[in-house]
Amino acid sequence: MRKLKVQMNFEGIRWDDGMVAFCIDNLKNVDNILLGRVTAEGFIPYWKNVAENPDPDGINSHLGKPINDIPKVVFSNTLKSNKWDNTSIISGDLKEQVKGLKQGSGNEIIVYGGNSFVSSLVQAGLVDEYFW
Repeated sequence: MRKLKVQMNFEGIRWDDGMVAFCIDNLKNVDNILLGRVTAEGFIPYWKNVAENPDPDGINSHLGKPINDIPKVVFSNTLKSNKWDNTSIISGDLKEQVKGLKQGSGNEIIVYGGNSFVSSLVQAGLVDEYFW
């Protein structure tokens, strides 16, 4: 069974080389990024832009390509069409859909999400690891 891990970033965290290295290390065994719709709306375009327009002096430039390249799964019961590359949308019962992802083949799944989405995953007993 695939592991579902949550990386929470709290307001006020200082993004430096160590934090970027930590985030890149968390992605080593990941082959899916799971997002809620609200987070996806800002997350996917932001990281696509960072990957396509790297700033050599920008701290996030080293994260842009790996995050952009990893396939994303967006959970939403309201989206009717997919507007992002390298992304699929799932809907329905959150617990059953994420259980299905975890039981599928592949490596780890990482979640970057807002409080509501992550809380739903925690309440459903789906999270295997937490990082912050």
